[in-house]
Amino acid sequence: MKKIYINSSIVLLVIGISVTVSAQTTKLSPGFCDATGITFDQAIFADAIGSAIAYEFLVENYQMNFSEKITKQVNYFRLNELNVQIFYNTEYEISVRAIFTGNQGQFGQICSITTSPNISTAGSYVEGQLLVKVKDQNTETMHQREIQMNTMWKRFL
Repeated sequence: MKKIYINSSIVLLVIGISVTVSAQTTKLSPGFCDATGITFDQAIFADAIGSAIAYEFLVENYQMNFSEKITKQVNYFRLNELNVQIFYNTEYEISVRAIFTGNQGQFGQICSITTSPNISTAGSYVEGQLLVKVKDQNTETMHQREIQMNTMWKRFL
């Protein structure tokens, strides 16, 4: 048996009979298409294909003239794994293709995701309370702490 690769398809020649098998395409998992509030460290999953050995994610933002690919041996990636700056409250278009031994599929359906807003700039005040939001140094995780205010503090607000 002889294998010949043509444009993401494998053509098998067996005793004079040719059979064409197209490589499968994949896309982001349904929960991620048009998703909002995606954090920089959140895993973004593609539909898995059993025979795939890796996945290549294409992340783009046409308004910012931005395009980057990342290849992973698992069917997910995180925005903070990219080599460029990612912005809060920004829409990105993502497509995925599966990679097989000696072959790769075509990029599948394009899905949009929107990153979370930068809530570290959105403070709030409730009479008698000051809510402070602290950004963790190593991640985009936000922690909220409540500080009870005494009468003296209120004079300075």
